[in-house]
Amino acid sequence: MALDLIWAEFGSTLRKKARLKEVTIQEAEGILKDFMRFPLQTYSSKLLLNSAWQLANDSGTTFYDSLYLALANSRGCSFVTADKKFYESIVETVDSKIIWIEDL
Repeated sequence: MALDLIWAEFGSTLRKKARLKEVTIQEAEGILKDFMRFPLQTYSSKLLLNSAWQLANDSGTTFYDSLYLALANSRGCSFVTADKKFYESIVETVDSKIIWIEDL
């Protein structure tokens, strides 16, 4: 599951990799087509604005990162992150199931 922002994030990252010649345009197009077929359930970031705002204020993290945490909370899921700075800033302050990726 992911926020509805995932489509734009993925496309932007893929475009950057193509621009930097890390992948060819043709490879990028194939990757994009494959990603579009991925059975990803997306959720509206708009519906999470209030809870993300509260999380960001409570933890001092970015609003953007707090949107992903708010999604996990709203679905009753654990939140796994590889962002050490984010993890350390929320693990003690936010009442959520936060998992550092290396602990999986």
